[in-house]
Amino acid sequence: MTKIEEKYAKPIRWSHWINTVCLSLMVWSGLLIYWANEAYIQIPDTWMENLNMGGHLADGLAWHFFIAWFFTVNGIFY
Repeated sequence: MTKIEEKYAKPIRWSHWINTVCLSLMVWSGLLIYWANEAYIQIPDTWMENLNMGGHLADGLAWHFFIAWFFTVNGIFY
């Protein structure tokens, strides 16, 4: 059986996976911010209710800035 060679060190791989999670959460919180204003792209009301996405500007901003700290610290670690 052949041994699998790792191209990158574990801290590099971990930081990339943490970035994946952080970026996904940043997109989610960004959508909360974006869809808080009715002037932007409208999605059906049933989707808004099911996804709990309507009118959460303050929540979206709070999550966005909270997650940004993890994103920043992970970038410094990288």
